[in-house]
Amino acid sequence: VYPQGLPGPGGRSHWNAGLTATNVDDVGFLSALAKSLQEQYNLSAEKTFASGYSNGGFMSYELVAERADVFKAAACLNGTMSGKTWNNRSEIAPVPILQLSGALDNVIPIDGTLTTAGGWGGAPDIKTVVDFLADLSACATVDTIQVKPNTIAYKYSDGIEGNEVWYYLLDDFGHEFPLGEDENIHTSVL
Repeated sequence: VYPQGLPGPGGRSHWNAGLTATNVDDVGFLSALAKSLQEQYNLSAEKTFASGYSNGGFMSYELVAERADVFKAAACLNGTMSGKTWNNRSEIAPVPILQLSGALDNVIPIDGTLTTAGGWGGAPDIKTVVDFLADLSACATVDTIQVKPNTIAYKYSDGIEGNEVWYYLLDDFGHEFPLGEDENIHTSVL
């Protein structure tokens, strides 16, 4: 399911992932949507996850932080946690996570220097976020895997309930969505 966020400041659609620039209850909307789809189409409540690119990645983290009872895993593609989500991290339940980041991303820098305007920034560098999530799931093993010539994956495994946390770092990518061209990973397949 690919829902669309409402227009926000400036008229662009967005998700309110703990931001201060809007008061839209996207956590409530997406949770209700997931439960409705589970009921209407007999979908597994145990296999419902969130995935998103950029602002959608922020939203994926917000959903598992706020509603781990509905969203059992998250994939964040070129996003991170909002300042609110990071500051409330003590309330996050352990869930499987996939994080993909471009090392050259200047929209959502991996070093945690995203502006705090509107509530966007405030989380530390993405490796610290990933390490926190892996520790939260009590992952006992870390493997470094050269997936493609420009992509390294850090696989944190053997976590509680079999949880894994994966961090894919694309060395020569910015704020892009790789689709398998030129020896790169195919994000949609991943």
